[in-house]
Amino acid sequence: MNRFVPLNDSRGSGGGENVPPIVVHVPHSAIKIPDEFARNFVWTPAERTSEILQMTDLYMEELVADEMPALIFPVSRLVCDVE
Repeated sequence: MNRFVPLNDSRGSGGGENVPPIVVHVPHSAIKIPDEFARNFVWTPAERTSEILQMTDLYMEELVADEMPALIFPVSRLVCDVE
């Protein structure tokens, strides 16, 4: 099985050479903490918000959304750090 896919001419290669497919991994862009997990935090809501803003890669989804396939996680890394 070929692990590479031909790059089509519409993306600018012109030659059709084989290139590895790219999937962007965006593990830390979500700010959502589901209610069933939020009650387990000892921070005040303001402290939790501050921590989320410091630990989140904000706007990464928007940077890659239309450019290539992306694996984007729906909950904050404060709930589950997938790396």
